[in-house]
Amino acid sequence: MTKILTPLHQSRINTAISKRKGAERFELRDGATPGLALCGGPLGCSWVMRATVGPQKIRKRFNLGDYPTVTLSDARRKAAEKYEELKSYIPSSANSNVLSVAPTLSSVISEYEKCDGGTLKRWDEQKRRLEHVLVSLLQIPLASLSEPQIQLVIDAHPSKSSAAACVRYLRPMLRWAAKRGMCAFKGGEIEQPRGVKRKRNRMLSDAELQSLFAQLKYERYDLAVRLMLLTVARREEVCAASLDEFDLKRAVWTIPAERCKNGRALVVPLVPDVVALLEPFRARTGALFQPALSNWDRWQKRMFALTHTNGWQRHDLRRTSATLLGGMGVAPHIVEIVLGHAEPHSQLAGIYNQSRYEREHRDALMQLAAYYRKIST
Repeated sequence: MTKILTPLHQSRINTAISKRKGAERFELRDGATPGLALCGGPLGCSWVMRATVGPQKIRKRFNLGDYPTVTLSDARRKAAEKYEELKSYIPSSANSNVLSVAPTLSSVISEYEKCDGGTLKRWDEQKRRLEHVLVSLLQIPLASLSEPQIQLVIDAHPSKSSAAACVRYLRPMLRWAAKRGMCAFKGGEIEQPRGVKRKRNRMLSDAELQSLFAQLKYERYDLAVRLMLLTVARREEVCAASLDEFDLKRAVWTIPAERCKNGRALVVPLVPDVVALLEPFRARTGALFQPALSNWDRWQKRMFALTHTNGWQRHDLRRTSATLLGGMGVAPHIVEIVLGHAEPHSQLAGIYNQSRYEREHRDALMQLAAYYRKIST
């Protein structure tokens, strides 16, 4: 018996998101649009469309964007546009078992995701950056594009850092596509825009930190910033944290390897200040931040206005903490441990010395917490 799907509506989406716990995943199919579904996971929700393409019935999956940035009505519209685009798929030859498409940048991104791209640790971020910077070119057939045209779009993008990141992610994807006959160029001539700052060295002064602490409350974003300052963890590690990773009795936070940049599980000591922050969540389970933190820019602009500061980013908090530890006399290799770097020693020393200096790690964070406590009172 064929199951009849009902059209999605907003209340059903809200209910599914509110009931999801921790790393649970869900999929809501839309009965009003064939193949359209909302897929939810630990880091948020996204729209996907599945379609059978061509006479040989090849099943394909397309990403239509993240929810709630892409609303239900937007997803239905994009799905309809994608079905029109799929009409350009034709057999590459009468006897071929593989279909070729008049490839666009959008379709190349989708195909790359299924192969090499999907295996990258930060692919979701790379994909968002590519689609954001090159949004005006996504639906243009690659046969009609050239490297100079792509270069002009990159040069004109208002954020130089985003454009530079896009170039870093675009080059390997175009090389991959060129080897498979999807485009005629490999992207080697595409350059990063002029004026890109190669390295940041911004740190917050004591006065800026004092202003920041005065404005930090106990809402989602503010709580995340407190955790970043007191654990020196990365924003991505904090935002995707699950409550079952925290052992408040032992005062440790175990970040699983799949969420660490270096691919190794990281044990972070929790100072009393952090334990106190998390105490109200002790009885809860699932994700610490629900839904996923995805609107940092709005929080950042609001905090600039409240603190009368500017020019710093969330990652600069991590640099500030590390620099403060160095100024307190904490040994460089212990600072590296606090930062969660894979090799706190030289490569040779790291082969023989596998210690993660748990006691020194905790002592360093205790010193840092005491310093932050002092300047925030």
